[in-house]
Amino acid sequence: MGELKEDLIVLMYASNNCYFEIVPYRDGIKNLSVDFIKGTWSYREWENNQIGKARDFFYKNGIGRFNEGIIGVYNKTKIEHLNSMVFDIIEARRDPNECSDFD
Repeated sequence: MGELKEDLIVLMYASNNCYFEIVPYRDGIKNLSVDFIKGTWSYREWENNQIGKARDFFYKNGIGRFNEGIIGVYNKTKIEHLNSMVFDIIEARRDPNECSDFD
């Protein structure tokens, strides 16, 4: 598959999980790794997610929803990735009563 580093963007919760930010991919984003050959990304316990798709919003042990950090990695040159990112933002914001500050 293969992805170019300069084409990737990262969708993440901002300092308050009511908001999101999109940043260019760069090395050194905490707990994020990208396999450019396989076209996958990993964040904390969510491993081998396809670029263009969000991670699961629930902990792998099934206890609770994880509403912070990285949501997804997308290729900004692919319209289907951008469409997925819009859906993923809606899904990430689904329950407005769960908003909290992380600071």
